[in-house]
Amino acid sequence: MPENFEIRKEEKLQEVVEQLRKIESFETERGSTYKYDDNERTRREKSSGEKFENQDITVFVDLDKQEQQDFLKAYRDRNKTTGEKIYIVERQLDDSPKIIRDIDKVNNPERLYLGIVRNNVLDQFKKAGLIPQKGLYVFDCRQFEKDGETFSERHLGHKIKEIIYKKSQ
Repeated sequence: MPENFEIRKEEKLQEVVEQLRKIESFETERGSTYKYDDNERTRREKSSGEKFENQDITVFVDLDKQEQQDFLKAYRDRNKTTGEKIYIVERQLDDSPKIIRDIDKVNNPERLYLGIVRNNVLDQFKKAGLIPQKGLYVFDCRQFEKDGETFSERHLGHKIKEIIYKKSQ
């Protein structure tokens, strides 16, 4: 791989980390608040006060009404017959998709997508980013172990209505 590609990739990752470290939290249209920790992970709290575990990665996507319905259906159904699921994927240099389950595994933030996999094929995908922006939908996920088994938890959230930045020190 060309050396200048590796340098640009590292610079882009560093830019993303620096931007995320300026953000304290963001709020969705339905009142959920997502707070960032020191490792660029989010933790969601519903307006009712219910709190969730820290997520391994959170991305943001611009979905039109039909796309939102498609992703919502795949999120809710998690079809065991077709294997329909939502994944965060990073497009590799050979255009193959690599499933990303943790922000630490991102190599190039400009090549992230939110995708629906049906019958083991990436059937539908939409450009995703790591930086929250007003009007974009939130998607977060985490992996965890319970009773010796590995599980995945995914959540398709609502549009962002407000971003709160940390106060300058």
